[in-house]
Amino acid sequence: MTRGWLSRFPAACGLFYVIIALVASGSGDDTAPTSTSSGRAIAAYAAAHQAGAFAGLGEMVALLALAVFAVALYTALSRTEAAKEAAVVVLIGGVLTVAIKLGSFPAYFALYSGGQTTDPAVARAMLQMNAYAFEITLFTQALLLSGVAIGGLVGGAIPRWLAATAGVLAVALVVSFPVFASKGFNPIELFWLAWVVVASVTLTIRHTAAAAMRQREAITATP
Repeated sequence: MTRGWLSRFPAACGLFYVIIALVASGSGDDTAPTSTSSGRAIAAYAAAHQAGAFAGLGEMVALLALAVFAVALYTALSRTEAAKEAAVVVLIGGVLTVAIKLGSFPAYFALYSGGQTTDPAVARAMLQMNAYAFEITLFTQALLLSGVAIGGLVGGAIPRWLAATAGVLAVALVVSFPVFASKGFNPIELFWLAWVVVASVTLTIRHTAAAAMRQREAITATP
């Protein structure tokens, strides 16, 4: 039982990523500054909203879950010879997405946990690092989705409807970049989260069904 649960865990990590990310982000703050805010406004807001020692822990756990889910996608695609190269692209896209976002966290945490008012120019630079990291990950997420689309449609290792929607979403993420770059929020990201949930549930169910079939075959083959 434990071994079966562990084998399904990587695929389920996509669902965990979305749930933890949404819970960690909360409902948001409409008064929070964006990358277009003045340095003085950013520094004042950060000084009034200092975070605790565990700030950002939820976001970091969510990103680690995304990394594990990328491995699950890689494993699913690499089972088919024709999709092995695409599987590598998926893994690279997932690793880059996680690495870029994690790399932006130290500056963001320093801004909100310094215990004192930050110089306006430095505060703005810190906040922009986080904003730019988010914008860059639109392209790395698109890279992951492109690999899924090509590998799924060519190799058939995953349902083709899931691969096709990944391809459409990859294009949408890239196209949306210049439209929402200065708005602080990209609504296409909601579709990315929805796709990850659907893909995670689909792969978990398929893995469970495949494991059950192998178990039945083993029992049947037993003399």
